[in-house]
Amino acid sequence: PPEVVQRLSALVTSDDATPDDVARIIQHDTYLTAAVLRIANSPLHAPLVPVETVQRAVMMLRMRQILSLVTAASLMRLMTPRDVSARRTFWRHAACAATAARALAVACGGAEPGRAFVAGMLHDIGHLLLMGNLPDLATQISRRARQEAMPIQAAERQLLGYDHCDIGRRLLDAWRLGDAVAEAAATHHGPDARDWSDLGLYVHLGDGIAVALGYHMPGDELLRQPARGALDRLKLAPAAFSSLVGHVLADTEAMEQALFGDAAA
Repeated sequence: PPEVVQRLSALVTSDDATPDDVARIIQHDTYLTAAVLRIANSPLHAPLVPVETVQRAVMMLRMRQILSLVTAASLMRLMTPRDVSARRTFWRHAACAATAARALAVACGGAEPGRAFVAGMLHDIGHLLLMGNLPDLATQISRRARQEAMPIQAAERQLLGYDHCDIGRRLLDAWRLGDAVAEAAATHHGPDARDWSDLGLYVHLGDGIAVALGYHMPGDELLRQPARGALDRLKLAPAAFSSLVGHVLADTEAMEQALFGDAAA
């Protein structure tokens, strides 16, 4: 992982870490400082008083959530300048899926909403690594998925022997961001939701909501049926679910700008 993520991870998992210690690491990076303050002041948290210092942002967001959000922000810089359009597409999808996962956690319980948001942001990290490190192959995968009307992960398995879900799970396991976050990355295209954690369920459905609303990855435009048992576990009335989706659509564009500013453009 990026150096700042390694340093924060070591600090956050220690017994004597303080918000000031975490803030000092973040403040050495102007980009991350701006990202953390945008997140703290975004509609996701809606503070009554503007958050103007990293120390206050860390106290408000809590240290483990800060670690995951800094990880997501750091990953934006993995993309090369020629990938600006693909980067924007990726983060718009991630922001919509994360917003939807958080909304489901708020509506249904069973998972901490901030954790659901972070897991939604990172669920396609394997796809990001393919685009950032193997852009020509990623383009070939997207082309095959479109031409043969197949799911993007099926095209990946044809050309690679594994898919972005496998990559994401291994990366997030290695980064020690939590079993539930890694599981969500691994299972978000899975066929059977009956044994998933609530977090994994919300990320899966958040990903589907994002695709249905048009916030999809290149080559991943196909609408998918929810996994077996997913809607049964959700226990939301159709009207409540429709209302939730409407709020997600309204919030996503503002959330994208609040989280990433010009970096998402």
